[in-house]
Amino acid sequence: MYALKDNTVAVTFYHDTNFKVLLVDVERNQLIKTIELAHYCYGVSSDGEALVISQKEARKTTILNLKDMTEKNLSHPYFTV
Repeated sequence: MYALKDNTVAVTFYHDTNFKVLLVDVERNQLIKTIELAHYCYGVSSDGEALVISQKEARKTTILNLKDMTEKNLSHPYFTV
């Protein structure tokens, strides 16, 4: 779990082959967004404007813009994230 601004947290979890990051407003107890991932989430961080989700096994990083909720995927074919 990673605490973002404005009572929002990013929660990572997996079950079997379901890998997700949930953005949750803890004050309103409301789901803001579900981000489906292809692989286990290795880490999550933020600067308050973007959420960075690393996927070690897939060697990918997902960057989520927290203002407009757009996603950008980066591949790391030669490096382990």
